Amino acid sequence: MKSFILKIIAFSVCLAVPPFILQHIYDNAACSYDKTWLYHEISTAYKDSSNADLIILGNSRGANYNVEIIDSTLSLRSTNLAIAGYPFDFIYNIMYKGYSRHNRNPRYIIIDIGPWVFFHDVNPNYRIEFLPYIDRPEFEFLIKKCPELTPADKYLPTKYMGLVSQCITNYINFVFSDSVQPETQSGYQRVCFGEEKFHPLENDSDKVALFISFLKECKAKGIKAVMICSPMHTVDACPHFDMKKFTEMVNAISAKEGVPFIDYTRLYGSDTLRFSNEMHLNDESQKAYTHTICKELKSRGFIP
Repeated sequence: MKSFILKIIAFSVCLAVPPFILQHIYDNAACSYDKTWLYHEISTAYKDSSNADLIILGNSRGANYNVEIIDSTLSLRSTNLAIAGYPFDFIYNIMYKGYSRHNRNPRYIIIDIGPWVFFHDVNPNYRIEFLPYIDRPEFEFLIKKCPELTPADKYLPTKYMGLVSQCITNYINFVFSDSVQPETQSGYQRVCFGEEKFHPLENDSDKVALFISFLKECKAKGIKAVMICSPMHTVDACPHFDMKKFTEMVNAISAKEGVPFIDYTRLYGSDTLRFSNEMHLNDESQKAYTHTICKELKSRGFIP
């Protein structure tokens, strides 16, 4: 009987171990190479022990800041923790808290603030890029927020259930792709943001409350924070969004919390050649804009 039980255990182990090994390989391979999802951005928060002097928070518009220029101009070590497509509660819980667990506090934080930072995510997307990290404490927030995720998604066999073809594709790409081709920008592309897809929250929302709490947290830790609204194409950007009301709200937060707000929304006006689309600068303009920001922060005495 004892021999039979041992054989059953050995057989079970032989069945169970290979999937977990494959999962471990997949998680690490995907995080290292795949640019289709947000693995790179999340990996920066969870694997990059940079102990940066300055970190950048925001959504996709956080890409408007060139870290290399910031470092060379201001003699700092910087890390960009911007994550595309998500509002501030995701930015804070997943990126900032994940980074804070294994890095010392930064001296400075740039928060790129704009219409999408507080948008109303009626039905948060469940995306495969979260799964390699789903067992980390910060992702309890995501599991509670997204009905498509459950605690069972932390473990096999349910972790990648329904995503087998995506996993196989990623394995094949990892094995046979020598490198990831760099993204290119071919000039301004207009992307229409329909009113039905864009539901900004009011100034008493939970996201705004969390944001104000975060500013207080920075002050308590001795971190100097600055809110910046990076340039938008003034003709095409946010046709259904009340930028005036939004700016008034941010100015009120700035005055109450003592955190500077720099509004560069109209820096480049409607100069199409400056933008890759309504909300994002092209590569050359990102560099020029970053130089402008560095000069501004120095002139204000924000950074000595």
